[in-house]
Amino acid sequence: MSNCAGTIASVKKYYGQTLRSTCDLKSSLSSSVCESLRPPPHIKRAITMVHGDVASRYFGCGLAIPFDQLEGVKIVDLGCGSGRDCYVMSQLVGEDGYVTGVDMTKEQLDIARKYLDHHQEKFGFKKSNVKFVEGFVEDLKEIEDSSIDIAISNCVVNLCEDKEAVYKEVFRVLKPGGEFYFSDIYADSDVTEAARNNEVLWGEGMGGALNWRTFHKLTSSVGFQCPRIMTSFPVQMKHPELTTLIGDVKYVSVLYRMFKLDSDVIKTPCNVTYKGTIKNNHDKLKFDLHLTFLANDITTIDGITAATLRTSRFFQHFKFSEPVANGPEPVGWENPFDVMN
Repeated sequence: MSNCAGTIASVKKYYGQTLRSTCDLKSSLSSSVCESLRPPPHIKRAITMVHGDVASRYFGCGLAIPFDQLEGVKIVDLGCGSGRDCYVMSQLVGEDGYVTGVDMTKEQLDIARKYLDHHQEKFGFKKSNVKFVEGFVEDLKEIEDSSIDIAISNCVVNLCEDKEAVYKEVFRVLKPGGEFYFSDIYADSDVTEAARNNEVLWGEGMGGALNWRTFHKLTSSVGFQCPRIMTSFPVQMKHPELTTLIGDVKYVSVLYRMFKLDSDVIKTPCNVTYKGTIKNNHDKLKFDLHLTFLANDITTIDGITAATLRTSRFFQHFKFSEPVANGPEPVGWENPFDVMN
């Protein structure tokens, strides 16, 4: 074990015993970040359908809930906690879809499981499409290779010491064309030793935050395509006594999406037309911070984006035309501090 506060025991204690509600968080995640998020109406409705006991123990650093083409898909929620996002996703994937929540904290899972029947009945389902598994996100041993459409995670990877193991496991369980859609906290430089060794800062996601450049290198080495930024918000520590441990390091909460593509997939720029056929996204489809497809408009896209659309759950919703000779440059590394909301 390296010299840091990110032990399994300390994280379990922080999320199982120390934190009782979002009000207990000591960073700005409990206020400014979450208040800045504006989910579309159908996501808002789904969130309000979740039992209050579950929702009150939500400790995420963003809104790691995809807005698009979710009916019938299989989802895994890494570090699901009390299950809020699982129950939201349960509604969005419908009875033909399935959601598996994985968490190592028994206290959180006890709450999640307590309301399984409640949510099944409230959603009008004949049987539950959610299950909760006690385990570690670094070792998703109960999930088969290439079996998951979407993995989601909300401020969890930065709590893990072995982040590379998490990325490798997500890559393993995703189907080709599958997606990792997740929020986490990142730093503009390497985190101080004092912050790494402080259990509160580690539990808040700041002590274990990756330098954003290191994050790009890690995910690329695992095999993911370049991460696409969806949202980016500044994060600040509210307690002065902890601020001194952070030093000059700055933090940001970023919602990313990144896809798993087969190595032999053809990456050729082309023109595409979004058909406007995705539920709740009939007029437009936001693909990342910089790319939004307008229904029935022709858009020229780079080769990696074209390959992603062709191999993912979005394929049937686009019309593909002939390749173009001089398409735009593929998405590259982007400093999330440059595009903060």
